[in-house]
Amino acid sequence: MLSPQLDFQYVLDPNGRGDYSSLQTLTEAQDGKSYSALLKSGTYPETGGVTIDENDCYIFVAPGSTITGAITISGNGVTLVLGPGCTLSGLITLSGNNIQLLMMGGCSLVGIDSTGDDNLVHGGGWGSLSNGDDADGYQVSGTRNRLECIGVKTTAGGGNGVDGVDATPAGCTYFQAISVYVVDSDQNGMSLQRDDQEAEGCYVAGADSQGINSNGARSRRTGNYIIATGNSGIQFDSSGDDSIATGNIVKDPGTDPIKIEAACENNVASGNRTDGAISDSSGTSTPATMSDNNDETAF
Repeated sequence: MLSPQLDFQYVLDPNGRGDYSSLQTLTEAQDGKSYSALLKSGTYPETGGVTIDENDCYIFVAPGSTITGAITISGNGVTLVLGPGCTLSGLITLSGNNIQLLMMGGCSLVGIDSTGDDNLVHGGGWGSLSNGDDADGYQVSGTRNRLECIGVKTTAGGGNGVDGVDATPAGCTYFQAISVYVVDSDQNGMSLQRDDQEAEGCYVAGADSQGINSNGARSRRTGNYIIATGNSGIQFDSSGDDSIATGNIVKDPGTDPIKIEAACENNVASGNRTDGAISDSSGTSTPATMSDNNDETAF
């Protein structure tokens, strides 16, 4: 999936030994036509940022390259592949639909914002890191987006109220976070606030507030490992009806390892290993009647 194609219409070289020397000059010359392009290794100073507004483009960035300036992909069906060790020093915004941002590992980003629908971000492993610093590591507002196999981070203790993964804006239903590593977070490791969102196989290594905060119906929290949170490890707020938490390990939470708030009804928490008792204030969920299915012994 992450291998570059062999033939390209255009070759970019920042030293002038290609068809173009920057992404901006390439996109300005296309007049809306789709294309494929290879960016040779080097530094591309995209002063003022660059917008890729053509549809169905394929762009491969050679290993170790750096692109400065913000990138906006507003075209639909665009695939941007970052070779090993690439750096994007500006925010990348995926405002088009059916975009694939694929990395071959060891890439460094300063934030990802997916506002379009049906977009995929794949980090190629936890060696790729989107460090938002005092902003979200990854934010999504489009529907049916997927974030997979990547590290995210914000600066803990900064007081900026930002999350490793922020899926709170209206419209970002059916979001999936799969095998995401939250290195640390100034607020929640993940804020998953809309309906039908999933977190599976993720590792939250630290968060000033909650590990995974949930407030959407039919949420799935499966097989995650959460450690060293300021508040709850996994929390289902009042709108999180009909949700499940299963196969999770929660260690060293600041408060409850798993918390189900009042008015958050008909949920299941089963098969979890938690550092202390699960808190259920709903009255209709199952941890109280199925406590034998969770190991709640402190560890």
